[in-house]
Amino acid sequence: MISIKNLNVEQKGKVILQHLTGQFEQGQVHGIVGLNGAGKTTFLNSLYGFIKPTAGEITYQEKKLSKKYISYLETSNYFYAGITGGEYLKLFCKATEKHKEWNKLFLLPLNNLIESYSTGMKKKLALMGVLLQNKPILLLDEPFNGLDLESMWVVKRIISDIKHTKTILLTSHILETLTDNCDFIHRLEHKKINQVYAKEDFKQFQELLYQELHEKTALQ
Repeated sequence: MISIKNLNVEQKGKVILQHLTGQFEQGQVHGIVGLNGAGKTTFLNSLYGFIKPTAGEITYQEKKLSKKYISYLETSNYFYAGITGGEYLKLFCKATEKHKEWNKLFLLPLNNLIESYSTGMKKKLALMGVLLQNKPILLLDEPFNGLDLESMWVVKRIISDIKHTKTILLTSHILETLTDNCDFIHRLEHKKINQVYAKEDFKQFQELLYQELHEKTALQ
């Protein structure tokens, strides 16, 4: 379990997260939802260690959380120039052929240079690299961005298959991808997680969120 107590994060003198507290159990998929600027990516960056919190405690299995336990799929992915998809994946599984098993689902042209890939293909390649690290915590920041319907189904299937042995946190701007894939949704608002919804409450949460957005954007 990941446990967070009173997490504070500042960037360029601006408070992004304040007194954020939450728990994330193993064997479950936890969605992080919030409006643009709510701090979702900052939160994941803090867990991974890209950003150092100004206060608070983050533990995993009652010990300080270390990135050695985490695989992180960032929203934007970086690839070295002049290498093929297969060469990229071998950085994560040099002694195995595990990537061939994953590619039966993703159907990527692994002998081709990555710069010839579409946005969706690059997203799938990055996700394969994350999966091949086989770490107990997965942080997935917008994993469905750029994917077609078939690829979204594949990612959903993979998440469902592997979640029992991992702790998965994911963000998405598409609410339906969260309600379809998550066991819990954690609402990030006013610099903290102010509500957690279980699967049986997703419909209620969805109606509440849409009503709030309707009221916020209604013409005066």
